[in-house]
Amino acid sequence: MIICPVCNTTNHHLEIICRQCGGYIQTKIENIDLFQKLWQLIENPVKAFKHIAIAKHKNYIIFLTSLFGMSFLFLLFEYINIGRIINRGVLIALAGMGGGIVFGFFFLVILTWITLGFSKLFKSPPTKFWNLFSVIAYSTVPIIYIFIFLLPIKLLTFGIILYTSNPSPVLVNASVSYISWFLEALMFAWFIFLFNTASRVVFEFNFFKAITMTLALLLSLVVGIVIVINYISSSIISSH
Repeated sequence: MIICPVCNTTNHHLEIICRQCGGYIQTKIENIDLFQKLWQLIENPVKAFKHIAIAKHKNYIIFLTSLFGMSFLFLLFEYINIGRIINRGVLIALAGMGGGIVFGFFFLVILTWITLGFSKLFKSPPTKFWNLFSVIAYSTVPIIYIFIFLLPIKLLTFGIILYTSNPSPVLVNASVSYISWFLEALMFAWFIFLFNTASRVVFEFNFFKAITMTLALLLSLVVGIVIVINYISSSIISSH
């Protein structure tokens, strides 16, 4: 919470203007500088997420949700071996990129609502949906990096085999396979760290409270995703 220096009214820590007297209680931020924030997520993620949350205009949010959706879908396609039912690379690319735009937005909307629900269990102060949605969108940057940097290398190395596992990519090039798995795991770990940091900033949680909520939330999400993926995989296998 922030105490107004003029009227001593207690305000939400992400408010810019005092709800009582209308005076400014912290620095006003109009727009988000994308590249500056990408660097700040490495250098000072707490400061980056606070600026994102209080910024008047949440620039690049839809752009980030779209890239996240594409990255997630291509990873999903790889896991379920989508190439067994779609054997043309162009169609897989269109499905991943076109579907990713819609999927990324709705997935993060659902994740934001679930996070708000979990935060109430931990008795956090009320938080605006759009503020939370924006910091969650920026916390997915590591997943986006998988799409931008790792996916092209894997496609150049394995081609359509990446989505069929016939033969296994490990048999084609073990070094690229193992290195890509390691880097993907590293990016997911970074995402969890950023998500935890975003929770601390938005909900004013301490580290242990934030990590407890983050792990409980992500564990529930992973279980749900695994169930859906296994259902899709079994459906593909039974259809063949």
